[in-house]
Amino acid sequence: MAGKQDIRVLRQNMAVNEVIFQLENAISFGYSVLLENIGEDIDPMFEAVLQNKKVKQGGQWRLKMGEKVIDYSTDFRFYMTTKLANPHYPPEICVKVHIYGL
Repeated sequence: MAGKQDIRVLRQNMAVNEVIFQLENAISFGYSVLLENIGEDIDPMFEAVLQNKKVKQGGQWRLKMGEKVIDYSTDFRFYMTTKLANPHYPPEICVKVHIYGL
């Protein structure tokens, strides 16, 4: 859906249930998600998104998150920011993301 400008902002200090709820809705309805202020470790709950574990079922893209399988909108985007000046991410993270520096 071109022109969709809605973005969900998630923070490390939010309740886990709220983060999961917001993330699942964003994935299903095609919103963008901004995960703010990550450290050098990324919470395992984001692994399904980072690994892009999509499958096509009956003409519909679906994403397996833990035990759940949810609808996946191709409009969904996932962004992460950090305040670390010079973060060192392990290779297993680097191969899953695009890293941009300022």
